[in-house]
Amino acid sequence: MAVLYSEKLLDHFRHPRNYGALTAADISYESFNPLCGDRIRVEVKIENKSVKEVRFKGDGCAISIASASLLTEIILNTDPNKISAMLHWPAPTSFTELRAFLGLTGYYRQFVKGYGILTKPLTNLLRLK
Repeated sequence: MAVLYSEKLLDHFRHPRNYGALTAADISYESFNPLCGDRIRVEVKIENKSVKEVRFKGDGCAISIASASLLTEIILNTDPNKISAMLHWPAPTSFTELRAFLGLTGYYRQFVKGYGILTKPLTNLLRLK
């Protein structure tokens, strides 16, 4: 029988990381799911163009709470060098360089709305080879 919730998700549900309100947040986002009633608010404090602190608060099912907890850890552990590399990446001039760029940015697709649409022309170029 398959396990419905992984141990990692259960751990983040039972012991959420970065739970609570953040005073003087620079960015805040709240999401509400009218189908199940889950409501999660994520708040971020920015300092010197970097994430200094991130917190979340809300009510929801195990998956909502665990997902918010995991998201805060990902945000806090994002390597600023990788972000800098993406921002300063030279324009690819070969299929290998294009594949490398899409590989680097691909990890962050879950955080960029419409990533697939934005990168579709580049992905289509790889099919030419």
